Amino acid sequence: MPYIGKSPTGTGVRSRYYFTASGGETLLSGASDSGATLSFTDGNYVDVSLNGVALVAGTDYNTTTANTIGGLAALSASDIVEILVYDIFTVADTVPASSGGTFSGGVTINGNLTVTGTSPGNLTGVQTFTSSGTYTPTAGTTKVLVYVVGGGGAGGGANGAGGDTSSAGGGGGGGATSIKFISTGLGSTETVTVGAGGVGNSTTNGGSGGTTSFGSHATATGGSGGKGGSGAGVTATRSVRVREGGAGGSISSGVGDVLISGQAGGNGVAGSETDATSVVAGEGGSSHLGGGAVGIDGLDNGIDAVGYGGGGGGASSFNTSSDRTGGDGADGAVVIYEYQ
Repeated sequence: MPYIGKSPTGTGVRSRYYFTASGGETLLSGASDSGATLSFTDGNYVDVSLNGVALVAGTDYNTTTANTIGGLAALSASDIVEILVYDIFTVADTVPASSGGTFSGGVTINGNLTVTGTSPGNLTGVQTFTSSGTYTPTAGTTKVLVYVVGGGGAGGGANGAGGDTSSAGGGGGGGATSIKFISTGLGSTETVTVGAGGVGNSTTNGGSGGTTSFGSHATATGGSGGKGGSGAGVTATRSVRVREGGAGGSISSGVGDVLISGQAGGNGVAGSETDATSVVAGEGGSSHLGGGAVGIDGLDNGIDAVGYGGGGGGASSFNTSSDRTGGDGADGAVVIYEYQ
């Protein structure tokens, strides 16, 4: 059955043509009385009437020739033939406006798109703070995703006791990370405090990293310093000496939607009084956004961390009276993803 309503665009799906005979015609095509050209794609969707009387398809007329009504008995002058052509209207593969759905392919929008519900928005920029300052949202920013990383702890120092002794400091802990999505309550400016990395010391414990914060929205604590290798270390009567790595920044003191603890620093181990390669300082712990410094063996100061919030490496000392200093932890950071 043909559809006789209106299409979604408001365009009619039924066309009407009138032909007034001059006499003798057995087929009709081309321009109608109004000048519209007769056109149809399927003869099954065509109705024909002669002077108001319906004709029988296949008996009184045929549509075997494209856009032509043929097989008519010869018309008399002034006979009026009415032809109704129905378009085939099919609705398929649609996403309903009332309940919504999923587009599996790409969608192209040439005009503006207005969303009245919740929208993740478009990522428009990224601001990164590696030192304390003031954040001012870029014009048009309505929401932000913030990563806050505390400072890394420093590695422990190593005591130079001399005379066939060795010692190794533990690595500093990595800073904690807080992740916060702020869709409401973002100020016209926000204070950014970046926790400094801990400072390495000789013989004693490394300094702890500082706390990083983004306004009152998110905070992340720094990692603790590694234990220092002070004291006698390994001697002929003491075969192994261990100095613990510093704890990673704790999530128990953080503020944010997602809190991630920093990795603890590795232990420093002095395993021999005669073999420098058996004296291994602890590696620094990693943060979510930065790796810790590697531990060293033999005789040297600890390695400084370079990634955001990474812990510094411990120092090692072997058969020397010179003290060695643990590596510094890396400063924290605040990374802000801006959305419109």
